[in-house]
Amino acid sequence: MRHPPSFGREGRGGCKGLLPAPPLGYVARVFWLIPPPYVRWLAAALVFGGAAYLDFAAPPTEPYPFAARSIESGEPLAEGVEWRDVPAGLLPPSAALEDHAARQIAAGEPLTGTAARPDDGIPAGWWSVPVALPVTAAPGTPVRLVAQEAALDVTGFVTESATTGAFATPSMGLVAVAPDVAADVAAAGAAGRLIVLLGT
Repeated sequence: MRHPPSFGREGRGGCKGLLPAPPLGYVARVFWLIPPPYVRWLAAALVFGGAAYLDFAAPPTEPYPFAARSIESGEPLAEGVEWRDVPAGLLPPSAALEDHAARQIAAGEPLTGTAARPDDGIPAGWWSVPVALPVTAAPGTPVRLVAQEAALDVTGFVTESATTGAFATPSMGLVAVAPDVAADVAAAGAAGRLIVLLGT
């Protein structure tokens, strides 16, 4: 006849005794009384669900203006714009669409704030050339550029003022002129033959 397993116990005088193992029904009742760890299960489910959401959820987007076509310098931005959804915060602040292109903008290029400038009255497509200017000539000032040897007499607008350099000599500013005379103005200015007349 087989006996249930017993546990050793030190008795008096160093003698080992045997204790009978608890009945299986008692062990089952003890485990049944232990409450399941629902809180831990719920916490684990929330952690796993949050991680899965961060991995698979689409990032938030925002509409952003892009050039629908090539935009010439000085052209209003609103005449060539399309909106695309991009991840929020991916690009810097966009340009104001009532502004004009500060430079030539390629089709598909994002219209960031640095690509635009306020309307300064300069016709679209004009070129800015370096010209020695008085420091008092502010952007937007009309100027007349004359070079007698080259039979040059054109009008333009200051786009960037000159600053006083070393030994009080004025540095070069920028003047916007029509594209068909831009090369002649630049050549006359480089040769030192250009006379600048400021408008009032």
